[in-house]
Amino acid sequence: MAVVDVFDALSHDRVYKKAWDMDRVLDFLGEERGAQFDPQVVDMFLENSRALIDISLSMPDESRCDLFPLYDNMDVRDRDEMLEVSLSLSEV
Repeated sequence: MAVVDVFDALSHDRVYKKAWDMDRVLDFLGEERGAQFDPQVVDMFLENSRALIDISLSMPDESRCDLFPLYDNMDVRDRDEMLEVSLSLSEV
C-alpha cells in the first residue's frame, strides 16, 4: 500500500508541490527498494508500472475537481447547512 500511496503522491500535483515526471517517480521507487519499501512489492509494482500508470492517468485528479459551480447554484439555506456541518466537524 505504501508504494502505491507514494507513487500517487509524487505523480500528482499537490497544493505544496508539483507532480514529478514519471521517470523520476519510478527511479525513486527503485532507489527506495529495500530501504523504505519491501523489495518484492517494488518489483511487482515496477513490473506492472505501465498498466498502473495507464490506470492512474485515466483517473481524474481531485485537485482539478471544480466544486464552485455546484456551490454557486445551491440554495442559500443549503449553503448555510453545509457550512454548519463543516464547522461542527472541524470541532471534533
